[in-house]
Amino acid sequence: MPQYMPLWGVLEYKEACRIIWECGYATDPNYPQKLIELIEKYKLFEDDSIPIKERDEKVEQIAKRVEEIKKLNG
Repeated sequence: MPQYMPLWGVLEYKEACRIIWECGYATDPNYPQKLIELIEKYKLFEDDSIPIKERDEKVEQIAKRVEEIKKLNG
C-alpha cells in the first residue's frame, strides 16, 4: 500500500512502530509504545533466529494479547 511507503528500508523496529502509526494504521496515540512493549515482551526482535514452531506460538500469544487490549480499549 502506498501509504506505508515510509516504511521502506526501515530496519529499526521502534522507528517502524512510530511510522506505522503516523501512516494512519492506528488512531491510539499510545499505539507505537504498546506495539514496542509487545515486541520487547515477546522478544520479537529475535524472531528470525528461532524455529518456526516457536515463532508461531509467539505470534499466537501476541494475537491473543492484542485482542485483549482491543477489548480493554473498547
